[in-house]
Amino acid sequence: MNNNNSENHCRILHKKNQYEVLGNIEKDTTTGWMTALIRVKDPDGKFFLPQSVTRSRLIQRGIGVLTFLYDYDAGLQDDDLKIIKNNILSMFLKPSDIVEQAEKSSEREVVERLKEYIQIRNNEGTVVDKEITISPDVFIKDEIGYIKTTVFENFISENKDMGWKRLEVLKMLKREGLLITDKDKVYQKKMKHNGRGKDYYAVKLSEEAENE
Repeated sequence: MNNNNSENHCRILHKKNQYEVLGNIEKDTTTGWMTALIRVKDPDGKFFLPQSVTRSRLIQRGIGVLTFLYDYDAGLQDDDLKIIKNNILSMFLKPSDIVEQAEKSSEREVVERLKEYIQIRNNEGTVVDKEITISPDVFIKDEIGYIKTTVFENFISENKDMGWKRLEVLKMLKREGLLITDKDKVYQKKMKHNGRGKDYYAVKLSEEAENE
């Protein structure tokens, strides 16, 4: 979710095979636009990134907008999606299920922007001095993107329109299992280049890396 308030308003829409489909309604205080954020919780308690669904699309396309739920191992069928659809529509009608917030990008958009930022800037800041490579600001290794902690603020500054602060992004990445850290660190991972250790944020870039 985008903030703790929305997490607290999260509602169970359906359960099957120890999986839970949860959702809540967020209302942009600037535009008045309402969106349902739907996410899945697996039997191990892991939350997957939410998908946004609007009331108009749900009415026009029915369960067609919920077919992404088939990608999970919950064994959901059309009848399950119909139940979920009806529960989402009922949420739009209940003010208690609506969380008002300032305009803010979804978690999925933040993650995609960060991945793109890392991929575009791969090996940026690399300096070769007498054939010795000095730690790059950003690099990719084994489907994991590394961005120096001192450089991460640049990503936040260049994407102010997302409405996210640095610590909010880090907390979200860690909560979603996308951040690899050292055992004694909350968010950082130290990487060495030619014996020189630097602090990075290590972000999983692929599903393969995410499943490791």
